[in-house]
Amino acid sequence: MSEPENPDLAALVAENARLLAENARLAQVAEARGRVASRALAGYQNRALQMEIIRQKNEQLAIQSRELSESLAQLKETQDPAHGDRAPRRPGREGEAREGDGARRPDPDFDPPS
Repeated sequence: MSEPENPDLAALVAENARLLAENARLAQVAEARGRVASRALAGYQNRALQMEIIRQKNEQLAIQSRELSESLAQLKETQDPAHGDRAPRRPGREGEAREGDGARRPDPDFDPPS
């Protein structure tokens, strides 16, 4: 392109070149900020997902805890009140050693020293 003879035209061409360069620079800045914003949003979404998983696990634990409490309460209700917290005794056969009788059954796996 030949050099324009009009000084105003030369100034306008220079200003146009400067504005095009500034526009290109601002486009790069906007693109970089968009990438940063995308990463920030992805991080936020990841944390939100992790918090939702934790919330669901806490809910499951609360349900299991409630079920265990109910089971424990039912177990305590079925126990013989005369024995307190101990489990009710099973009726034994005659001649069988019972807990508290002082008699002990021999251990079938015990091999006395020779």
